[in-house]
Amino acid sequence: MPFIRTGNVFNDRRILIATIVVIFVVFLTIIGLVIYFYTTKNNEENEGNPSGVTSSTSSPQTNSLSPIAGATIRADLAAGPAVSLYRQWYDGDGTYYGSEGEGTCQISKTNLPTAARNTKYLVALNSEQFMNSAACGMCFRLKANGTGLGSDPIKGDFIIFVKDLCPECTAGDIDLAEDGDGRWDISIQAVQCPVGNTFIEYWLQGSNAFYLKLQVRNTRVPCNKVEVQAKNGQWTQMKLSKDGHWEGSAAFNPAGDVPVRLTSITGAVVNDIIPKLDNQVVMEGKLRVQFPIVSSLPYA
Repeated sequence: MPFIRTGNVFNDRRILIATIVVIFVVFLTIIGLVIYFYTTKNNEENEGNPSGVTSSTSSPQTNSLSPIAGATIRADLAAGPAVSLYRQWYDGDGTYYGSEGEGTCQISKTNLPTAARNTKYLVALNSEQFMNSAACGMCFRLKANGTGLGSDPIKGDFIIFVKDLCPECTAGDIDLAEDGDGRWDISIQAVQCPVGNTFIEYWLQGSNAFYLKLQVRNTRVPCNKVEVQAKNGQWTQMKLSKDGHWEGSAAFNPAGDVPVRLTSITGAVVNDIIPKLDNQVVMEGKLRVQFPIVSSLPYA
């Protein structure tokens, strides 16, 4: 009878089994790495747009606060009444109406946005250029040489911030929210606000899980359109009120994290998230966005 070396056979089987286990482990490791890198890539792509909705215009969404090469004005908005305020100077009268009160735009001196704090005066804008409150939060450059009548001449070259409406004023007129006297010759032109390295802010008034009254604050230029996303994923276009707020009804997440899509008067589109449905509180958006500078328009 031939001699069978059973020990070697057992050893060969152990080696074979060990080899199979190693190959299996390596295979599982490779699969795990593929899944990890795929998931990471998707998360990075969705981070700046959690709703998954892309802009309806060619203007890029951006978090950049510096001038952007190629930031342009959308063709259908270029001749609009808002953009025209940046295209030319308007002559008018400068007057005073006192420093008390929040004004039509309901912007209090105790919670001014950065854009307002970086200007010299808060003002009421004439009714013809107030654009049904779309001008709330706009900035203008004012030039005056002290020509006029009264004891407190308006003189110099400086930036002003719109917080109120002057109903009796005509195009080119402004009313300073300061104590003073007289009527003075001035010239004004809209400029992109001096927001610095800050981001768009939100202020809610009387809002709840089914109704939003929203003020979009500290923007470089005003909004032309504001949309919010309900819990069901549908976007609702909000309506501009006469006091510088945007209103809309839908079923929102009561805990907050409400996606919002903002279109500027130049056509730039940014997506952001309102973190809470807290009223009477200034909130910075979660995505920390700002409208880009348009180099063809004046800016402070």
